[in-house]
Amino acid sequence: MKNTIFIFIILGLFLYSCKKGKETPAVYDIEIIKTKDILLDESDRNCIFSNEQLVKIGTSDVLIFIVNNNKLVFYDIDNGTKIREIQTDGNRILESFNYINKDSIFVYYHAYEWERTGQFQLIDSGGNVKQIYKYDIDTIELENRDITVENLLPPLQYAYNVPVIGDNAFFSTFYEQIGEVGTAEFMEHRLPFLMRYNIPEQKFYLSEHNSFPYIEEGIYYPTSYRVVYPTISGNDLPLVRYNYSSDIFEWDYKNDKIITHPLKSRLIDTIMPMLEPSRYHFDNLKYYYGGIYYDPYRELYFSSVYYNDNFYDATGGLWNLILANKDFEYMGEFYCNKSWPSLFTKDDMIYAHPKNDSVIQIDYLKLVRTKRDFNLYIDSCRNDLEIRKQKKLYIDKAFNSDENYIVKFLKLKKNITDENYRIITLYTFEGCMGCNETVYNEIANNKETLKKNPFYLIVTGNSKDEVYNELEKYDLQDFENLVMDSTGIIKRLTKYNGLRNPRLTIIENNMVVHDSIYTAFDIGNVLIPKMLEGLNYTEENGIVYEIIF
Repeated sequence: MKNTIFIFIILGLFLYSCKKGKETPAVYDIEIIKTKDILLDESDRNCIFSNEQLVKIGTSDVLIFIVNNNKLVFYDIDNGTKIREIQTDGNRILESFNYINKDSIFVYYHAYEWERTGQFQLIDSGGNVKQIYKYDIDTIELENRDITVENLLPPLQYAYNVPVIGDNAFFSTFYEQIGEVGTAEFMEHRLPFLMRYNIPEQKFYLSEHNSFPYIEEGIYYPTSYRVVYPTISGNDLPLVRYNYSSDIFEWDYKNDKIITHPLKSRLIDTIMPMLEPSRYHFDNLKYYYGGIYYDPYRELYFSSVYYNDNFYDATGGLWNLILANKDFEYMGEFYCNKSWPSLFTKDDMIYAHPKNDSVIQIDYLKLVRTKRDFNLYIDSCRNDLEIRKQKKLYIDKAFNSDENYIVKFLKLKKNITDENYRIITLYTFEGCMGCNETVYNEIANNKETLKKNPFYLIVTGNSKDEVYNELEKYDLQDFENLVMDSTGIIKRLTKYNGLRNPRLTIIENNMVVHDSIYTAFDIGNVLIPKMLEGLNYTEENGIVYEIIF
């Protein structure tokens, strides 16, 4: 009897300790304590906000970000002043960076497949190149992998900083996958999970684990939506999250082990695969996971979920954040908050974002645990999502969903008499780095020819000033075949396949024969030739206007 009682006591203590060690979900809120505007120098107004970094320099908190793909700028967020800029290689596209200290700044330039030297460099605060890292990979590691060095190098690090841990930098390989995810070709040529670059050795080491977990032949997800690891875990390891998976993957690179952490949103179901293999298209994904950020001072993780406005009324964007503790235990979610933390100091959680093309807004945030009932809160969020879904269906029906949105909008603004014409749609302050600029410049270069052809440019934004200011940069504000969407109707209603990059719509015999969003890699070699294809040269006052391409 005594033994039985003792066993029950031990079992009770064990169950209590297990329960005590688990986080109890609660309703948290992110309050904006204060905001601060930083006025950018005029030369810094083409800033790129996707891989900004907040560092301590002396006693100041300094925000570093890329401008015009060819320089790093430093702003003291305490007093709003610019303290430094570093000009980088003007012949290359600066893709990402990692500031360690004034003598060690890692920069990574866009890795063109035909150019394999000079992408990864170490510079100092004066812009002096201290080291150009070579691409060296032991081919022994490729044996029995059915892949070659050409499949792996150079790696791409688009949109996120290069994580550096000690003597190692980390790169994703999946962007260069052979075949679209879920195809037989993909399954036969699985690439490594990640690559580790040993900086002193200047050599790549591969993971033995294949990328894209839980994929079998016939299970299709977008290939191009990047693996994101913009932060390093509390265990000083790189983190990876795939858009379709509720799990987060931590790479123990010293032992080449993958540590899996379930961290599922309570607001969404399983992210179902697409019906067809595709590199870009997100039409069939109602929602998907995004990046994950780690706050080392408060030992918290924030992971994002995005909702596809093909399925939801998502004016202004629709997303939520999952909150987890240092052990990746779910703590709660934030739904439709106005601000989210992505930069951290000992004293503050910060969200820095462009307010317009000349002002960066700094939000200082506070995490608050409320007394609201968690289950009721989750139910209210789900109800709102259902309302948004029904509203989207209503909008689609009201806007005549069986007719192309772009074409219908154009016809409301212009008297279209041609049976054959082309439309370029551009989204202000959206899309890939340099994509809009490339298309604007091509239109500006061929403005005289294009205005004589059945060609139309739609620019959609959030205000008249926003659209006009962007067009003015390229002297296109008076382009005859321009349609300005200053209320953002197109931005809200059109299906854009998960991207807001330049879009080309081609109409032949009054039928839409082509309607597609393009990624950065296809702007120059696919979109622009299609945009200019078949245009007529015109002669005016003895001058022949030629296509400049």
